[in-house]
Amino acid sequence: MAARRLLVLMLVVLAISTVGAALLAPRPEPAPDAATTTAEESTSPGTARQAPGRLIDASVETGAQRAEAIRLRPGDQLELTVRSQITGQIEIVRFGALEDVGPNEPAHFSLLLGEPGRFAVRLVGSGRIVARVEVSAHGKPPRGASGSDQGRERRRTAREADRLSE
Repeated sequence: MAARRLLVLMLVVLAISTVGAALLAPRPEPAPDAATTTAEESTSPGTARQAPGRLIDASVETGAQRAEAIRLRPGDQLELTVRSQITGQIEIVRFGALEDVGPNEPAHFSLLLGEPGRFAVRLVGSGRIVARVEVSAHGKPPRGASGSDQGRERRRTAREADRLSE
C-alpha cells in the first residue's frame, strides 16, 4: 500500500516538473524575413585582401655545417623542431623563446610571424646559429635594390638583424 502511494506521488511530481519545464523553456525566435538585407564586406580598390597564413612545419639539426634558411611570408605560422645530439638550449632572441634540447628531447617552437624580418635560431652557450627564419613578402626584393645591389642589401639586412637579435 505504501509503495503504491509513493509511486503515485513520484508520477505526480514528474508530471508537474515536466509541465513547469515546458512553460519556462525559452521560446525560439522567428527566422528573419527573406527581405532582410545583410551588410556585405566592402573592399575598396586601394585595399588588397591578404592571403591567409600557412602552417609551416620545419625541422633542423644542430650538427649541420650551415645554418638552414627557413623562408616564410608574413602571417604564416611556423612549427619548428630542432634536434641535437648534445644537451643544451636553443633560443630565438627576437621572440624571447628558449627551449631545452637533447639527444632524445627535440626543442619545439610555435611562432606566428606577423612582420617581415630575419631571426636567428641559436644554440645557447656557443652562440652558433643553427637556422635563420626569413620572413618577407613573397617574391618582393628589398625596396630600392636591383641587380647586384640585392645581394649587398641582403647581407647588410642580415648583419643588422643579427645585431638586433643579440
